Amino acid sequence: MIRERSYYLDIIRTLACIMVIVMHSPIPNTDEENSLLLGAISYFTAPCIGLFFMVSGALLLPIKDTPSLFLTKRLNKIIYPTLFWSLFYVLCNLITGKIENLDLVKSLLGLPFAAQGNGVLWFMYTLIGLYLLTPILSAWIEKVNERMIKLYLLFWTVTLCYPFIRLILDIPLKEENIFFYFSGYAGYFLLGYYLDNYNRKGIRKSGWKYFYMAVGSLIVFLPPILCKMNDWNIDFYFLFWYLSIGVSIMCIGWFVMIQSIPLFRKKNIITCVLTDFSRMSFGIYLIHIFIMRYILWEWGILRSLPYIVQIPLCTISTVLLSYLVVKWISKFPFSKYIIGC
Repeated sequence: MIRERSYYLDIIRTLACIMVIVMHSPIPNTDEENSLLLGAISYFTAPCIGLFFMVSGALLLPIKDTPSLFLTKRLNKIIYPTLFWSLFYVLCNLITGKIENLDLVKSLLGLPFAAQGNGVLWFMYTLIGLYLLTPILSAWIEKVNERMIKLYLLFWTVTLCYPFIRLILDIPLKEENIFFYFSGYAGYFLLGYYLDNYNRKGIRKSGWKYFYMAVGSLIVFLPPILCKMNDWNIDFYFLFWYLSIGVSIMCIGWFVMIQSIPLFRKKNIITCVLTDFSRMSFGIYLIHIFIMRYILWEWGILRSLPYIVQIPLCTISTVLLSYLVVKWISKFPFSKYIIGC
């Protein structure tokens, strides 16, 4: 049975892709790197990774094929583009003199284990890991009820609070921690499945109250801004990053808010346009760093602009150029090996 397309998931994936580009847009500047503006941009766009994983969980869980067929299809779609862009970025670094020959050897040998060439590729390796876990999660989901899924998400939520708990308690984050095996990005994967399957019916019945609930959840945006404004001595990227309680709440807020908007739940001109962008988002994620940092960042005029102008200009240019290049690549029969579609 073919699943009815959930257009709102395309909107969420499009939003997540644009968030990634906004996050990466600011050109490094030692005079500005601790500014309130950059802190706000980093935190406001931090839900991008969680949203990507939530969409994948909503779409893939539970699997419809046999485990072997599922893994063959999903891994073939992601491994070839990951390998291509890893080699591409390694080559770019070699040409620009950013790595030495010894590092080149290490990078090539490290390809099966972790991101090489550019740090942005870490997402691909994490996604591959989640794909490998999916058949196991799928079998578990088919055996349990909503209550058990909530219990798992509760344990996962505890791990998201560790950055704050560790400010006052000495809690290890390694294997000896009682909730260690509930931590990580698999929580987002399962959360996406839960909200898509158990929350969607409630959305249809409860109308706009979920919209207001989602907007209210964005209040968690305030704590890191207060920390920046008061110049408190904290580790910003430990307390307020992808696997933190604040960012996870924002992920839920964005997910439920978009899920609750009737316009995004059915086919129309807006969802059709954004669905096409969503279809290209995999390739856009892979190529945007090259277009941004190897082309746009080298544009002297862009560097001379203040951040308030530079960031939106760089974001819009990167989004448009990345989309057009990926759209062009998608016309070729070998495109699945480069952009996954």
